[in-house]
Amino acid sequence: MGSYTLFRRSFLDYLKSNKPIIVMATLYPVAITTSMALMELLCWVWALLGIIYLALNRKEINFKKEGKDFLKSPELPIVLFIIWGFFTTSFQSNLSKNLSHHIGPLRIFVLYFLARFTFRSVENLILTKRIIIFFASWGFIQALLQHYFRFDIAGSKKFHWSVINLGVRGQGFFNSPLTFANAYLPFVLLAFSFLLIGWGKTKILEKILLSLFIVLGLWGLVYSGSRYLIYAIPFCILVIIFLKNFWGGVISLLVSLLLCFLIIVNSKDIQERLTRASDLKMTSNFQRIQLLQGYYELIKENFFFGVGINNERYVKKYLKKIFKSGFLTSHAHNHFVHVLGEVGILGFIFFLWFNALWLFKLFKSFFSSEDLILKSFFASGIAIFFSFHVAGLTQNTYGDSEVAYGMFYIMGFLMMLISLPALPNKFVGVIRPLF
Repeated sequence: MGSYTLFRRSFLDYLKSNKPIIVMATLYPVAITTSMALMELLCWVWALLGIIYLALNRKEINFKKEGKDFLKSPELPIVLFIIWGFFTTSFQSNLSKNLSHHIGPLRIFVLYFLARFTFRSVENLILTKRIIIFFASWGFIQALLQHYFRFDIAGSKKFHWSVINLGVRGQGFFNSPLTFANAYLPFVLLAFSFLLIGWGKTKILEKILLSLFIVLGLWGLVYSGSRYLIYAIPFCILVIIFLKNFWGGVISLLVSLLLCFLIIVNSKDIQERLTRASDLKMTSNFQRIQLLQGYYELIKENFFFGVGINNERYVKKYLKKIFKSGFLTSHAHNHFVHVLGEVGILGFIFFLWFNALWLFKLFKSFFSSEDLILKSFFASGIAIFFSFHVAGLTQNTYGDSEVAYGMFYIMGFLMMLISLPALPNKFVGVIRPLF
């Protein structure tokens, strides 16, 4: 047998194995914490490797069983959402750009399916966690350098200033402080979940490192200047505490409310900021109300089909009717309203359907699992789910690619964990130590 034949056979065996997929899935957190371009590149390389993997292993895959499971899974409403979104967008006559531009946001589902169906192993999970902690730490350090010294490791000269006298806002490796806050909060929640839920299975060094990472993360997030973090961080942390211990959660909630009350009462600066934040005449708040009014009119006229994906400029027509001039054309600053406006009521139902199934499966898996490491994963998934949608009440996190890529990677990974048989046995000696 010639050397070429041996090389060809060994190369095909490598592609047939799950190893190339594991490499992609392991490296992907690097992209999530640093670069949208890298996210795109790794996603499509992963997609190519995934197609090759599925093609080479087609005889070993039980498609009949996979089909039965599919009907009960979140993937069914996701597929229906993709089909409906493509259909409603394709038949719009008012698209501002070409069709590929408008259906582009659907590519986040490609990443979800890759994590869900091709990454069928917990191998290299230790390395994945190390990569997340390492690169997320650099992102938080970058944000602090930007705030305190106006120094950017990447050499960027564009800084964002806070409207609440925080100075330069930290934005990590991204171009927007809001994107940084939404994309990086999940890493803090993941670390907090491992520290609290997995306390009995973590060594002293691991606890110290996780605690330091959480402090660094919260410090960096505060200086992003994102107002939504004021309620998102306490809410999501309380979710994890409640999952750990219900009465512990109740006590933590009461203590948190008491501390907030005392701080607000004794700080005129915070009182003024809260007053400004709730002032409907404030430019930011007034513009959001304008947009919601415009989207209300848009949804009334396009209730069933919507106006097409990524076609937010169409709302200008309705804003002109109401305000004539002096308005901002943008997304709805609420991803539930935005999705309803894009794909209509049927697409919106599919959106709620797969999100509800994600949450149901995470809760069910958390309470049915006896393994603390698994419970840590599922608890962090629940908190991350809420952080994504809580942010979505005032922002379009679903339409923010950097944030959505991270969310869909995490959900695909967690749904993969839930689907693996006899999972706790696979985790023995694989997940720990985290560092």
